[in-house]
Amino acid sequence: MGVALLLGGCAVGGGVDEDELEGLPDDKAVPAQPLTVDAGGTASTATTTAGGRAGGPTTTGRVGTTTTASSRPGGGTTGTTTTTTPGAAPYVVRATVADHTGDTEGTSVQKPPAYSDVTRLQLEDDRTRARLTVDVAADLPARLAEGEQMAVGVDLFRGGGTESDYQLYARGNDEGWLAWLDTPSGLVDYPGSFELGANRLVFTVPWSALGGRRPGAFSVFAEWEQARVAVVADESKDFAPDRGAQSFSF
Repeated sequence: MGVALLLGGCAVGGGVDEDELEGLPDDKAVPAQPLTVDAGGTASTATTTAGGRAGGPTTTGRVGTTTTASSRPGGGTTGTTTTTTPGAAPYVVRATVADHTGDTEGTSVQKPPAYSDVTRLQLEDDRTRARLTVDVAADLPARLAEGEQMAVGVDLFRGGGTESDYQLYARGNDEGWLAWLDTPSGLVDYPGSFELGANRLVFTVPWSALGGRRPGAFSVFAEWEQARVAVVADESKDFAPDRGAQSFSF
């Protein structure tokens, strides 16, 4: 299940053949929109608790604001809501996966760029939409260098199987970034928004496009490739969690 970047002549992280990978339909994708950040590289984020009171102490990272929240096994958090702008619908953090830096795998002669290294995956929900955020270890270029390409895929498992049921998939190259949604019925018209800014990618789609608002599990992969000569490429890949998937519930 799911589309994936072609590395080393095989599809990594999905079951789509080479012809399908080369012919992903642009008419079903959406281009990346700028993620709103200020001059210091931080998104403006208002925070409240589930009860509607002002949130507790906050720690501002490269992009966005993280609030103090109760934790649960596996790194997930619960009980905190965030809004991207004042007055927007509140989002509740349902699960978070932190990933080590410097743990990419691959066959690169040169060191892979830091932006190919996933550092965090987070799922939020506002009861209608799912917002999935992927952080990497450095700022992502809006356009990659010629001969360079990268893919980021968030896999959602809804039925307990070993293959994902849904995949939010972004691909970047020297022309920019596009995002697709792959479902059990195949690729569909992307139903939400896809934003990119600083070191962050954000997919926001209605739960109805992901099989409904119900418990499941999720994971992310990032794949990077830079062609060096006709048949040789530097490449890397990273996964979060390193094995399996992180569960989430409501």
